[in-house]
Amino acid sequence: MATLGFRGTELAGFAYGMTAPGADAYAPTSEAVVPFLDRPLVERHLPGALAIVELAVSPAARGLGLGGRLLASVLDQAAGRAGGRRRPGAWLLTHPNAGDALALYRRTG
Repeated sequence: MATLGFRGTELAGFAYGMTAPGADAYAPTSEAVVPFLDRPLVERHLPGALAIVELAVSPAARGLGLGGRLLASVLDQAAGRAGGRRRPGAWLLTHPNAGDALALYRRTG
């Protein structure tokens, strides 16, 4: 699932995600998450979940709601692949100092 965002005719952002494979295939990411959450929670919820792999908005387009629209588009595409039902959430990893990204994710829920 992927989407592009434009500001006029210029590419201003993009986002893409995928359905996480089973626990064994996703072990590197699972292990990256375990220190922040407990292992049973990760093993129960990560395999098969929607993983937001990348979301980026150019500095000139920040603050215009593009990040939220990109994220919503990826979630909607995932819902289309799941028979029209939007998943209750998605996994993503971000740097703790990525203030704009963290604010977007907190607003989105």
